[in-house]
Amino acid sequence: MKKVLIGLTLLSLGLASCGKEKKSEIKVLSPEQGKTYTSPLPLNVKISNNNNPIHDIEIKVYQKNNPDLVIFDYDNHVEVNEYEVKDSLFVNVSSPTQFVLEIEVGEEVETHKNVEFTINP
Repeated sequence: MKKVLIGLTLLSLGLASCGKEKKSEIKVLSPEQGKTYTSPLPLNVKISNNNNPIHDIEIKVYQKNNPDLVIFDYDNHVEVNEYEVKDSLFVNVSSPTQFVLEIEVGEEVETHKNVEFTINP
């Protein structure tokens, strides 16, 4: 009886681990971490997940010292295994300014990535 209980426990643990969702892969082709740009800023983000469909995608670009100043806000619900966002952002700054590209993927934010960069006048 003890062996049966141990076997059932191990089987249920094995089945539970099989159902775990693998995180989506986020590739930020531009902007690059730590790089300096002048306007327009190229934005190219690729998201993929070969194991499960991608659902929610949220992308924001904001000033590092002022997160309330959002210059790009993208939110989309999709059901695909690969997705790409391409755009050009026109930013008018009077001095070198640091920005953050923030990406969240998944209905309950399964994958998160930040890229920091600078834009010159």
